[in-house]
This record gives sequence, structure tokens and C-alpha cells, in this order.
Amino acid sequence: MIHKSNPLVSANTFKSILYFLLSTLVICGPAFYNGYPLVTSDSGTYMLSSFTLIPPNTRPIGYGLFIRIFSWQFTMWTVIYAQSLIMNLLIFKVISLLIPNRRIYFMHFSIIIILVLISGFGWYCSQLMPDIFTAGVFMVFFIVLSEKKLTLFDAIIYLTVLFFFLISHFSNILISFLLILTFSVIILFKSKLFISRRKAVRRLALLTTGLMCSVLFLMSNHYYHGKGFRLSLTSNVFLSARLAEDGILKKYLVENCGKVSSINSILCDSIELLPTSFNDFLWAKKSYLGGIGYPMPQWEKADSIFAPVVRDILTTPRYLKLYIWEDIKGTCRQLFSLGLGCGVDSYRENSAPYYPIKHHLKNEIDEFMNTRQSWGMLKFNTSDLINYFTLGFSVIIIFWACYNRKISDRMILLIIICGLGYLYNAAVTSSLADVSNRFQPRVAWLVDLIAMIIIYLRLLRIKDQLSSKPHDQSENL
Repeated sequence: MIHKSNPLVSANTFKSILYFLLSTLVICGPAFYNGYPLVTSDSGTYMLSSFTLIPPNTRPIGYGLFIRIFSWQFTMWTVIYAQSLIMNLLIFKVISLLIPNRRIYFMHFSIIIILVLISGFGWYCSQLMPDIFTAGVFMVFFIVLSEKKLTLFDAIIYLTVLFFFLISHFSNILISFLLILTFSVIILFKSKLFISRRKAVRRLALLTTGLMCSVLFLMSNHYYHGKGFRLSLTSNVFLSARLAEDGILKKYLVENCGKVSSINSILCDSIELLPTSFNDFLWAKKSYLGGIGYPMPQWEKADSIFAPVVRDILTTPRYLKLYIWEDIKGTCRQLFSLGLGCGVDSYRENSAPYYPIKHHLKNEIDEFMNTRQSWGMLKFNTSDLINYFTLGFSVIIIFWACYNRKISDRMILLIIICGLGYLYNAAVTSSLADVSNRFQPRVAWLVDLIAMIIIYLRLLRIKDQLSSKPHDQSENL
């Protein structure tokens, strides 16, 4: 017997594919407006690693692999399109799990347009940076934990997406670990938020598997390249910069130089040179690390020098208390650091993004040099005001819905995941790096997304109530 395919199903599938391909172009709007994908100083590192496949000493290899796969070593446009498409599909899935299947495409498209106009969503999707993937982690967590039926194919797809998200930025790994740890406790006491406790445990085990595979891959990749079986190559350097900014590193060295044999003499001899800024420690032209003979290519060697100092500080109660207190203050500051244009500066000749494009993408160097960003024409003052206003309004909407219990358990689960993720993102980035406007807007747009879904649900409920009234009255008559 010959089974003929249903032409209606094929037509609908084609329309859906076409819809997502075209709606993704809206998300890339900021890049079209700029004239080329947006870049930061870190973009150069990620692009270079995509061509050499050598793990950078300051970043994981994951986003370099992502660029390698989707750039075809020919153009960076397909990279931002690919990451925008992935985020587009995840948002659609989140919406479909929360809103009844009525005019779902219209709702999704309108939400996408509004997000691009009022938040940092489009700006971060249009950057050659892995920052947008942090919000993607939260959405994958929600989908996996709330989906009623998860097939083997679905599980493989979500695990693959999560894997790339996690190996693209170290903060995503730690944030995911904290989320898994928190939900291990929540499942015990709030099982009604999930389909069933048994399923929730299995789904959490699936997410844990993705996390473990990501960590194992990064460590194995470093070992393969002769850098040791470890997760990060320069974690102690970054922590030292944070401790220097807090004044803890200087206090420790003043009190322990000459007493603790594990402290390298270079550090003791340069106490007065210690800066009080994270940037001056690492990134300034005359940085502290460069001043003591360890410019960026040698940060792996510097990491071994700072390792015993960092370990001693974090295991000594009185220094640890200072660090925790500074971390709490840094987290509070990070929660409200929401400037959209952080890092999106003008980059021209002799800049970090310039070199990999010049040497490996010669067909795009003129395009890169003639963007609004390269000429310093991108201004974010108005966008920042709109972002702050809409975030404040969205928070009010969410609190109103929670207070009046106008939302489902599944919506509560999304709010918990994104709320915890927002907090953990602030805590992790401020404690391991510095307080920066770059980190929080990469996830803050999820607040706007949740508020818009709540508004749509409320409008649908009002519409149903209005449409049912005439019918009820006719029955009474």
C-alpha cells in the first residue's frame, strides 16, 4: 500500500518554516540598522578561536565553535541569524506552552516586534557574543521542566542546544548549577508546579546530564591542547582582579607577605601598584598584569601565581566574610545595571575585532569599517530610558498577576526560573568579574516577555467572558 503525504500538512509545515525564517529577520534588525553584526572587544577573541580552534586563555571555546559552524568561515551575518533563529524558536515554544493555541503566530510575531523595540533582546541577538545564550538557558530549563511529553528526539534537541549555550560562557555553567541545585529542593516541596514529581526528577537529571557533558567537554578540550584537565585557564586571574577592586587582595598581601611562603615575591614587591579597578587590573593599556610582566598571552602563567593567594583568601574566614559582603553589595548593584550599549563602542583599525575580520574575512572588512558602530554613531540614551520604563511596568504587571493569582502553575514556574536566573546572573557575574551594564540586560528582556504573555492571557480571558455573555443571556431568556 502506498501512503500519500497529506498536502495540507506539507503546506502548513512549509508556511511555518517560512514564517520563522522571515520573523528572525526582525530580530536581526539592529544589525541591519548598524550595517554589520555588532561587536565588542571580546568578539575578536571569539572570532579568532573559530578560525584556529584553539581555546582562548580567557574564554571557553564554545562560542568559537558556534561561529565556526554557522559562519562557514565566510560571513558573520549567518552567525547572528542562527542565534536569532534559535532564540526565536525557543520564545515560540515558551509562548505555545502558556497561551492557548489561538492565533499563536500573531501573538508570537507581535511579541517579537515589541521585544526588539523596547528591550535589549534584538541588540544582544545582533552581537557576535554569546551573551544572549544565558536567557536561552532559562528558556530551555522551563521547556524541559514543563513540557508534558518529551520524546527522545525532543530531549536530544534540547540537550544539544543547552550544551552549546553552556560551553559558550563560563557564567552559564555556574548559573545552571545553581538553578539545578535550587530546583532539586523546590521539587521536594512544590511538586504541583511540575507535571509530576517523578517526571520532574527525570527532567532535572536530563538537565544535569547536559551540564556535566558541557563541563567534561571543556575540560577535555583544554587537556587535548596541552592546557591541563581543568575548566578555566585563568579563573584565579579574574578572581584576583575582583579581589583587588574590593581592596581585599591588597589587605591580604600587606598582612601576609613575608609570613606565607606560597605568596610569590612578585606580588609582594608590587603591592603599591595594585589598582582599585577591575579594568585597570586586566584590560587597561598599562594594566597591572602587564606591569608585573604578564600581558594577556601569559595570563595562564599568572594564574598559577595567583592561585595559592586566591585559595588562601577564600578559605580564611575573615577574608571570606569580606568577600561575601562585597559580593552581596556587587550583586545588588548588578541587579540594576541595565545600560544597553555597554561594550558596543567604536572599533576600527588595530582593534580586537578588526584583525580576525581583516585576515580571515577580507570580503567583509570594508563593510565592518563603515558601520554606524565603527563611526561612533550608535547612541543608547533613548533606548535605555525605554528599557528602564518598560522593565518597571513589566515588574508591576508580574507582581499584580502573582498577587491576584491570575496565572497558572506553569506560568509561576517560568517566573521562578527567570527570577532565580536573573538573581544568579547578577551574583555570578559580579562575584567572578566586575559589576557591568553588559551582563544584566542580556536576561532582563525576559521580564518584558513574561509581562506580555500575562497581558495576552488576560485579554483572551476578557474576550472569552464577553463572547459568552450573549449566549448565557439567551439561555436565561
